[in-house]
Amino acid sequence: NPPAGIHFKYISVGSGHHVCGIKKNGDIKCWGNNSRGQSDSMVGPFVQVSSGVQSTCAINQLGSIICWGKPKFPISETRDHVNSKQISYVSIGQQHACVIENNDEIICWHNGVDVGAHIVPLGLLVA
Repeated sequence: NPPAGIHFKYISVGSGHHVCGIKKNGDIKCWGNNSRGQSDSMVGPFVQVSSGVQSTCAINQLGSIICWGKPKFPISETRDHVNSKQISYVSIGQQHACVIENNDEIICWHNGVDVGAHIVPLGLLVA
């Protein structure tokens, strides 16, 4: 159950039975399965969070990505693919991840394999 008395501005439900939300002050509060540290809370300010299976990634106010949880994926691979780039959005799954850079380029990778960088197609709106 979500923690009582906390107001969130954003939540993400992971397929590994955990949920993370960004509180009004920008900190991240998670609950549920924490078998790999994926539900650890983080001090922000953060602007976006994505809960995967055994990992969680978030974007801070500076556009940097921070991940925690299962050490193999996507954390180490995230650093290889998006290190020092400005990120506006992240989405992670079990063994795959995608980010949208501030220049609207999409970068995705799967289990150590880069599956390409793409410009957002014309007409597709990026929130």
